[in-house]
Amino acid sequence: MKYWKFRKHAIITCLTVLLCIVLYQLFSVIDADEIEASSIAYQYERYITEERYQMANNWLKEHQEVIHLAANTDREKSQAVIGELIHQNLEIVNDTSIGRVEKLHTAMSLVIALDALENNQQPIWKKTKDSLHYKVESVLTEGIVTDSKREEIIAQWEIIQPTLSIMLEEEDYYELVSSYNQLYDVRNETNMEPFQVVFRQAELMDIAIPAEQGAYLSFYWIILIVGGVIILTLTYVAWRKYKGQKKKNQRQRNS
Repeated sequence: MKYWKFRKHAIITCLTVLLCIVLYQLFSVIDADEIEASSIAYQYERYITEERYQMANNWLKEHQEVIHLAANTDREKSQAVIGELIHQNLEIVNDTSIGRVEKLHTAMSLVIALDALENNQQPIWKKTKDSLHYKVESVLTEGIVTDSKREEIIAQWEIIQPTLSIMLEEEDYYELVSSYNQLYDVRNETNMEPFQVVFRQAELMDIAIPAEQGAYLSFYWIILIVGGVIILTLTYVAWRKYKGQKKKNQRQRNS
């Protein structure tokens, strides 16, 4: 009996471990292209930072397909947004009339958008959004805004805007765009109303992250699969034990 119990637990343990290994390998293969795409985007940004524009241009052209594949998710907008960001970067990377800062900001938009599609835990876009929200709040606290501060806020908004178009509900996104558009026309240093509108709109925003929801669903599926295998194994073991006991009782009656 002890041997039978030991063998039963050994079978269950081995099956569970084997299933976990298979599932881990499966999800690793699924994420491989996204991880590669993220690395490509960071490498591209590094070339821009170092002002190696021809190298950046060649790198991005060579890896367009991988980046597009990473953007091919269940989000309807992601493919279009990533495609547009790639197009923008390829247009300006070798344009000598466009400065390094603008090129870097466009590269950062691509990095943040790709990171948002694959990173469920601490995505860059959430940190950027929080930083932007804090800057707007600091303007309201001081009660005055310089041109440089306003331009800094607008620049950061433009960097994160493509990602927000993916992550936010359409209605929320366009309301936020409308709020930030008012900042472009601010000329009075003490005109706080547009910043108040932006601040309130950002605070009311209900941000849903489909990637995180998908991750939770994947986790639940793993739990269900592993639990199902364990239940089936236990059921099979109990059935075998029942059949064995039934045969034993039959033999005893026949003897």
